[in-house]
Amino acid sequence: MNAPSELVIRNYLDQQGGETEARVEHLLTSFGVDADDEKGRERIAESLALAGVSVDRPLAGLDEGEPIRLFVGARGKRRLPPLFSEHSRPVQVVLAVVVPALYGALTGVFLGVSEAVYLVLALIGILGAVGAGFDHIGAGAGALRGVVAGSVFGASILIAHEIHGKEAEAHLPEPAIVLVAVTTGIAVPLAALGGWLRQRQERKAKLREDPAVPAPLG
Repeated sequence: MNAPSELVIRNYLDQQGGETEARVEHLLTSFGVDADDEKGRERIAESLALAGVSVDRPLAGLDEGEPIRLFVGARGKRRLPPLFSEHSRPVQVVLAVVVPALYGALTGVFLGVSEAVYLVLALIGILGAVGAGFDHIGAGAGALRGVVAGSVFGASILIAHEIHGKEAEAHLPEPAIVLVAVTTGIAVPLAALGGWLRQRQERKAKLREDPAVPAPLG
């Protein structure tokens, strides 16, 4: 009599140090669940939980080829934040466009209120490019994110300041549109640094990873 799939997976993890990577299709095959059976995916997670096995993210909505991390207890919780590419398209739009636009608008309002507050907000926003780049692997990918973040941030500052209608308390370049080039020019190398740091961290994490789970499991 074959052991339940969740116990087979748990035994495998125990032999491999408690953590490994697989793909969604491996779990679907092991548990005999169709790809479009969302209830079945929920049952997989519940069965694994009863065996003391966790998955790094919900299975619902994931493509069959999506990579996932399986771990015992709390050992294998993701050490790094999700990559930009792992988010859904709406979340990507929020992260890449909405967040820098809103923060830029806030900074633009304070441009007409307080020079000190404006400079602090602008500095924080520009340094945030490192975090934006960290959502990507490699300096090149990070730099591309910096182009978007820097240009949206700078443009939003000018638009919000114009709407606010107050005289600028801090110096603006002439013409003011040059500010967009400045914020973008600073954001690009910082975001590239973030991408480089992420690539470095991913490589370190890869060295600690166990061999991939054989397909299918069980």
